Formats: sequence, structure tokens, C-alpha cells
Amino acid sequence: MSAEPLPRIFFDTNEGSHDGGYWLILDRSRADLRALGPALRDGQEVLIWMPDELEMLAKLRFENVDDPWGPRWVADPIPGTMTYLDRA
Repeated sequence: MSAEPLPRIFFDTNEGSHDGGYWLILDRSRADLRALGPALRDGQEVLIWMPDELEMLAKLRFENVDDPWGPRWVADPIPGTMTYLDRA
């Protein structure tokens, strides 16, 4: 019996948060999060990735802040899980 694959969420390393996570604020990231539907939850483990660059495991955290982006999801990377992808 194989384990269910982790959801893949697009992220951009340029969207780093002040505490080492990555804000999932881009349209593509938000679409990936919406696709999780009711399964989306705080603390959920996912695979965040940048096409043809890298991927890593992360835990989701909801950040309810009052700034121009408003409330948002943040992906906190799990140390030691980064993999660089071939650009082939």
C-alpha cells in the first residue's frame, strides 16, 4: 500500500516572510491552496515547489495580519528537505 502523495503548492523564494517562511500570496499559490478545499488546515504538511528549480517539504500556517496583503497562508520549510530540480 502506497502513501498518498503530498499536495504540491507553488511558491516563490522572493516571497519570504520575516520569520523564515514563504508567503503563499501569488495567484498560482492561492489556486493550489483553493484546490485543497476542506482539507486545507493549519499545520498541514505539503510540498512547496518552484518549477525547474527546487522543492521542499513545508508546514502550512495561517497568518491573520492587518497589512496590504491581509490574512494569508505561509509555508514554513522543513529543514533538510530541499531538493534542486533538473532544468532538463
